[in-house]
Amino acid sequence: MPDTYATLRSVLTSAFRVPEEEIRPELTLAQLDLDSLALTELVLILHERLGVKIDAEHASRGTTLARIVEHLDALRAGTTVGTGDAGAAVGPHGTGGAGPADRASATGGAVTAAHS
Repeated sequence: MPDTYATLRSVLTSAFRVPEEEIRPELTLAQLDLDSLALTELVLILHERLGVKIDAEHASRGTTLARIVEHLDALRAGTTVGTGDAGAAVGPHGTGGAGPADRASATGGAVTAAHS
């Protein structure tokens, strides 16, 4: 298993041209001048390299590199809260079911209610 911090450093230096000497665990992504587009790209690259995907909550501009590494390590170890069954679908409301917007897209845009 590759070292998470080393992988993050490598991504920051190669993909985002952050000088290696400027990368420190206590720095936030904002302090490294990563904007929202860069954060999206960072999440995708880390997913490709490490096989786990972090959500926006754990990759915001205010997140330190140490917190990102901690979260990635927990995901890789399968120890995060709410990981559950990898094959289970989770809707936008934290349940296994789809929310109204998901049902609307699945029915061609119409949300229908059952009438008795």
